[in-house]
Amino acid sequence: MTIKKLKDPAVAAGAELHDILSRYRQIPVLLLVSGGSAFFVLQHCDPAAIGPNVTIGVLDERFSSDPLINNYLQLKKTDFFIQARRSGAKSIDSSLHEDESQRSLSVRIETSILDWIMRRPNGKIIVTMGIGEDGHTAGILPRSAAADLDETKQVVAYSVAKEINPHTERVTVSLAFLRDRVDEAIVYAVGEKKHQILETLQDKDMDLYAMPARILNEMRSVTIFTDMPACAS
Repeated sequence: MTIKKLKDPAVAAGAELHDILSRYRQIPVLLLVSGGSAFFVLQHCDPAAIGPNVTIGVLDERFSSDPLINNYLQLKKTDFFIQARRSGAKSIDSSLHEDESQRSLSVRIETSILDWIMRRPNGKIIVTMGIGEDGHTAGILPRSAAADLDETKQVVAYSVAKEINPHTERVTVSLAFLRDRVDEAIVYAVGEKKHQILETLQDKDMDLYAMPARILNEMRSVTIFTDMPACAS
């Protein structure tokens, strides 16, 4: 895990994503992006690096048909996604189907991801991620059902109380997926409260259940872009 302190972390993270996609231009790529502040990274990535070899989806989903809440519906509105699709990129659609249950959505997303992996054994999985002020990452909230490191699950559906998070019903990739399947991760985390979380990531006594973002320490290749004061890789 490398932490980069920069004046314009979103710009640098976008450039890094462009470089990774350009490097893998000749092989299949599954690009899974987080919502929220992590969308800023896409604003600074030149979609010229996107081609028919790329499939785009979201790393975590909010179980809602509201276009202001559902992550995939928000992603579809970005210039990055629109231009990528024009260049021939495919997508994994996680918007809700009529009468679809939360469990059915999770199965559909997991099946789509595993099918992509099975059909493209030489492919690469690239993700963009954020870190929450509570220590969550992707859609994995602390002390939730998703925060258990279950080796058998690639996608998890779960619910939390409104006091914990306003988006109570969620579907997200699992901790095991992040650790075992992701080839490269770009993480965007800015602001003083996020700086404190990044410092806590170094605490080996903090477990994943309490701080899911600690999974970043166990992933294959992670670069964190932040505006925090001096930090080390």
